Amino acid sequence: MFVTSGKIAKPMVELDEERKAALFKRPVPGNFWKDDEEEREKFLNWLWDFEFNLYGLPVPSEVFFLNMPVEKCIDLMKDRENKFTHGQAKDIHEKDKSHLVDAYNAGCEVAKEYNWYEIKCVKDGEIRSIEDIHEEIYNEIKKHI
Repeated sequence: MFVTSGKIAKPMVELDEERKAALFKRPVPGNFWKDDEEEREKFLNWLWDFEFNLYGLPVPSEVFFLNMPVEKCIDLMKDRENKFTHGQAKDIHEKDKSHLVDAYNAGCEVAKEYNWYEIKCVKDGEIRSIEDIHEEIYNEIKKHI
């Protein structure tokens, strides 16, 4: 199942013979975060049931949301090569600022709704170092072990 253009489409998964794995034909998160809130809620409910009830995956005790504002993402992407072509041209999502803004806003809403631990990747207008972000995550994990 995937969401695109604000509508839930028919399932597009292939199940292995023992029905233990599903291969999605579309990347799921990038498709549902931009859709309207009602459709996103339906999808998230379905996804929760699919992963944690049907397949019995363990429910995460904590999820970390790395909050990187869109403008900083664009700065990071501008000199990065395309992950598919290895050229400078950006993929259809990377070059669509409105998509990036919509996905970012939806991600923030989902993180808040599901009470994910938010890591602010920018401090005082500057992107935090990987080591600094790592330390915050590590310190939070230590509280649970």
